[in-house]
Amino acid sequence: MTNGLIPYYAYYRGNAVRGNLAHITVWVKNNASFVKKQLSSVLHKKPATFCVEDMALEDSSKIGRILTNFFNRYFPIKGDFEE
Repeated sequence: MTNGLIPYYAYYRGNAVRGNLAHITVWVKNNASFVKKQLSSVLHKKPATFCVEDMALEDSSKIGRILTNFFNRYFPIKGDFEE
């Protein structure tokens, strides 16, 4: 089953309800300024959920630092399972 049909199937089966949920998808590409702009949108809009769609990157070190900084800012308190 394709990913896009799962919510409809769940609703049909009675395992989901209709609703409205603010969501942002962040497309991680080889363009650092593009990624920063999308992550800034998440920080500004504060959606209920967001997804980081990571794609194959040629040089991921710079993007990795951007994502690490974002997550440290978005989640400033470490979870109990983190060291």
